[in-house]
Amino acid sequence: MSRLRRLQPLLLVAVAAFFWEFGFGTYRTVFQNYLNQELGMGGGALGWLEGIREIPGLLTVVLTAATITIAPPVLGTWSILLLALGLGLLAVTDSFAGLAVVTLIFSTGFHLLFPVQNTLILRWARPEERGLRLGQVEGVGVAAELAAMAVVFATGSLLPLRSYFVVGAVVAALGALAMWALPREGAPAARPDLRSRFLIRRRYSTYYWSTLLNGARRHMFLTFAAFNLIAVYGVGVQTVALLMAAGHVLSILGRPLMGMAVDRFGERPVFVVCYAVVGAILVGYAVLDWLPALYVLFCIDNLFRFEMVVTAYLGRIADPDDVPQTLATGGTINHIAGVAVPVLGGLLWEAVGPHATFAAGAAVAAAGLVYSLTMRSPETTPTASTALMRRHQSTSAP
Repeated sequence: MSRLRRLQPLLLVAVAAFFWEFGFGTYRTVFQNYLNQELGMGGGALGWLEGIREIPGLLTVVLTAATITIAPPVLGTWSILLLALGLGLLAVTDSFAGLAVVTLIFSTGFHLLFPVQNTLILRWARPEERGLRLGQVEGVGVAAELAAMAVVFATGSLLPLRSYFVVGAVVAALGALAMWALPREGAPAARPDLRSRFLIRRRYSTYYWSTLLNGARRHMFLTFAAFNLIAVYGVGVQTVALLMAAGHVLSILGRPLMGMAVDRFGERPVFVVCYAVVGAILVGYAVLDWLPALYVLFCIDNLFRFEMVVTAYLGRIADPDDVPQTLATGGTINHIAGVAVPVLGGLLWEAVGPHATFAAGAAVAAAGLVYSLTMRSPETTPTASTALMRRHQSTSAP
């Protein structure tokens, strides 16, 4: 009974995670079809909306500091309700301005949820089980997104696209009930010192540049690859759901393979191979017009999600005391790319065409490849970096 009582808060966190991740999964699966096929908007609008969606992520540390006095279960509840509200409003929003406002609403809830959720897990998990519990809740979230994609695939020919936002909002709101049921025990953490939240040092410049180049390449593909299939080739929401589900599964399978490659060969060779492959994928999207080939390239890209390799490299070169702050700096750099790259890609899409957007992404990948070839190989032992990489695997979304 005592073990069940100890695990009950963690079970409630997992239940909440399943519901709100399912709700967000419906958005991810249908939004681009909705934007293009029902609202008639193109790549330019998508780029701006994706950039706007990343603004709360860029301001996460400020939002966290502003809400630090609120008990985590209460903040988590309101964050889920904010996410659910934004998803529901998508169903009745037709204008670009309205979509921009609604995107800011649900994205604020989304970006507040991750630190709150991790805080709650760390509070109630035993110290020796924290990595396990973080990974388990992350696994629940992945399962929820796959479930959302399966629902869209099974019912895509029966329901209007708007209805999925309502379904997602209702299911996400159920997560607020689980979050609200969590005990309020435990004093709130001390207000963070924002001046010590980030760390910029010249010796870590390789990590900063690697984060920027990988983030720019990743945001370019994630924003426009599926949209290219939808807007240029008229691919329906059921096919998109199937491709996303396949990509999710391949991403799950690819992470441990990437980790083993780093352990055996080191970060530099893995960077070189990954940038070469993703560059070829982007070139394929720029020049190919055979739909089956584009489907295959879309799925293959998910095998080469190498953010964890960047994290492992930092673990090799950084002083242990510098790692948390340097990771925070890297997160900010990635969100800067998340705001700027979709906007620039959308402008290229409208001014020149989709091929120019993917050609620009390929150029970024080529720059990453060249930079990787000049990267020095760290001489430190892999123990710290491997542990850091595995923690990254268990706590980052696919």
